[in-house]
Amino acid sequence: MFDSLFNWYKNFVDAISSSEMYEQYISTLPAPLNNVAFLSIAAIVIVVLIVKAVIGAIYRAVKRARLRQRIREEAELNKPAKDDVAVAKVMAKVIEKQTAETESLKTEKETLAAEKEELQTKAEDLEQKLFTSVHDGLTGLQNRRVFSEQLNEFNAENKEYVIVCFDVNNLKTTNDTFGHAKGDELLTTVTEAISSHFGEDNVYRVGGDEFNVLVSADDFSEDKLAKIDADLEAVTLEKNDRVHYQVAFGFAKSSEGKDAAQVMSLADQRMYADKQKKKGYDSI
Repeated sequence: MFDSLFNWYKNFVDAISSSEMYEQYISTLPAPLNNVAFLSIAAIVIVVLIVKAVIGAIYRAVKRARLRQRIREEAELNKPAKDDVAVAKVMAKVIEKQTAETESLKTEKETLAAEKEELQTKAEDLEQKLFTSVHDGLTGLQNRRVFSEQLNEFNAENKEYVIVCFDVNNLKTTNDTFGHAKGDELLTTVTEAISSHFGEDNVYRVGGDEFNVLVSADDFSEDKLAKIDADLEAVTLEKNDRVHYQVAFGFAKSSEGKDAAQVMSLADQRMYADKQKKKGYDSI
């Protein structure tokens, strides 16, 4: 480009220098200005300034173009790609599905917890009903049904056993005189006395004021019956509440009867005989 400018300038100077107009113009200028060399230098300076201005303009234009290009590139970088948008949509759907599944699992968990609680309540109710079906509500002792089943097991296994029949004295009089709460206290006191010597699992409440004990022959001792009498007499003296805590009892061994019914009948007869013997104490 500079070669072209230089050639143009040379031709321009040559053309002007050879013309009559130039010579007339030069002759009118002062001495320093009518020098061709001086004018040539001035023209060169002007051309250089023009070139510098052009180059500056070109540089600024290029700089602005590059800046605009950089801005466009950054905009493109910051702009989400189509693939990124697609991935974002897929991820959003996955998150939505996972959230729905989590809520569903939470609901199922709550439902299962409620069902578990309901089943537990039913199981507890069933357990309570089962317990009530084989136990006495007041004393907690096993009832006549369990006594009969246990007696059948002893007979089926040909085990030697002993049946003891108890009858609580003064229960009706206590209920009529002091109320049923006092009568219940009499029953529970008798229960504790019998259970303390024969074991609660071997004692059965088979009627309102009737209790049976069923134990193996090896676990029976008449001394236990005497101790029960002594314990109840001690309670009577200790409470001193005009209630006589007393039981009548009779026992029979399995070897004394041909079957369980006969053994039971024999123990019952002996109990009533003991009741008659203690009849003088059957009063308040």
